[in-house]
Amino acid sequence: MPTTLTKLFFGNNKVSCIPNTIALNATINPKLSLCNPTNNPNGCISFPLIQGNVYTDTNTNNKWDNGEFGRERIKISLANGTSTFTHKNGFYEISADSIGAYTVSIRKPNLYSAIPASFAHNFNK
Repeated sequence: MPTTLTKLFFGNNKVSCIPNTIALNATINPKLSLCNPTNNPNGCISFPLIQGNVYTDTNTNNKWDNGEFGRERIKISLANGTSTFTHKNGFYEISADSIGAYTVSIRKPNLYSAIPASFAHNFNK
C-alpha cells in the first residue's frame, strides 16, 4: 500500500473489516472496524493491537481531564519500525506483527514533553 494514502473509502460492498496490515494514518470509514484479536468475527488476519490516546495535559496531573484535548498527527512507533499517527481526537491503534515484547514510543511535538516517552508491552497470547 502506498505511504501517500490519505483516504480509504468502502461503500456498498461486502467488506466487513479492514486487515490491520494497512497504513493506519489513513482516514477509515468509522462503520468498519480494524481487525484485532478481540474484534475479529469475520476471520481477518489479525495481530496484537496496541491502542491509546495522546493529549495535552494542561494541568500536569498525568490524566486526561475534561477540557484537555487530544493531539492530532502525533507519530507513534513500535521498535520494529511499524508506525501510525493519532487522529483528530488523539486516538491511535498500532498493530504488532507477532506476539512478544514491544516498545512503543512517541515522537513528541517541538516544545512539548511526552510522558512517558516510551513504554514496553509483552504480548504472550
